[in-house]
Amino acid sequence: MTRKFTLLIVLVIPLLTNAQKLYRKFSVGVGTGLAYSHGDLRGREGKNVYIGNLEYFFTPYIVGNGELQVGNMAGYGLETNRYFRSEFRSVTGNLKLYMGRLTDRFRGPYAYKTKLSQLFEGLYAGAGAGMIKSAQQEIYRQEDNDLYRGWDTDRDLIFPVSVGLDNSSFNSRIVAGVRYQYAFGLGDNMDGYAIKGSTRDMYSTISVSLKYRFGSEHRYFQ
Repeated sequence: MTRKFTLLIVLVIPLLTNAQKLYRKFSVGVGTGLAYSHGDLRGREGKNVYIGNLEYFFTPYIVGNGELQVGNMAGYGLETNRYFRSEFRSVTGNLKLYMGRLTDRFRGPYAYKTKLSQLFEGLYAGAGAGMIKSAQQEIYRQEDNDLYRGWDTDRDLIFPVSVGLDNSSFNSRIVAGVRYQYAFGLGDNMDGYAIKGSTRDMYSTISVSLKYRFGSEHRYFQ
């Protein structure tokens, strides 16, 4: 009986060990990239954007993200001679889901991690909400012409969605990543032109980032 019990422990302990994941609850990060306006003007110029964020890991795969973006946007319309350049700041809250939750579930605790599975482990998608504030630094106006009307400052609600990839072995403390984000605005003056009948303004960013994970280690049982 004692021998059978010992054998059972030897078999069960490795299973429990392999079915858990160690992770840290917090990360702080910085990033930089290019911001593009998607508004009334079809011509777009990529301008610098700088990003700072703080993340909280509910699990290794579900992450809450608070983010600040500071940067510039610019655009032009050759057919109307319109152009603008603005400075903006945005604050958003986002929720991210890592695809590693799916790859780990189908792989099982003992399966070998291939390079492809490690790549998918760091893929994520996210969505959130926040606010953007912008101010025009350069813009072309014409008095008594509705095509050129708008306001030189703007404050608007935005809803960003994003896809990205982190070099995410979950026990790493330093994480590099790349991300594409598209933010939907509720208003039409983000580019400084608010014209009757035009669509809502939006903007996108493509960025690289570096994050540092900190805090005590926690166990997550799959």
